[in-house]
Amino acid sequence: MLINEHALKLLIHQAVVEALTENDNDEYEGFADMARFREISGISKHDIEEKLMFHPKFNQHVYRLQGRKRYIDIKPALKSIKEVMKENDNLI
Repeated sequence: MLINEHALKLLIHQAVVEALTENDNDEYEGFADMARFREISGISKHDIEEKLMFHPKFNQHVYRLQGRKRYIDIKPALKSIKEVMKENDNLI
């Protein structure tokens, strides 16, 4: 079986573009623990712990089950970070 090299390259290119497009459209839903939320938001542990955790707009999206582990409602927490940053440019 002969493979048309150009057709194969085109097929691979289309598959890569589709895969990247699907990943770019991912929206975060649900909850994340602190480590995962840091990955999603890109905000350092220090900034979350010291500057955001006790801010009322952010803190209302943080939940704690029994124990020490905290879970963050991702979408509204990310939105609240934007609001907090707009209020106080030098907070983070």
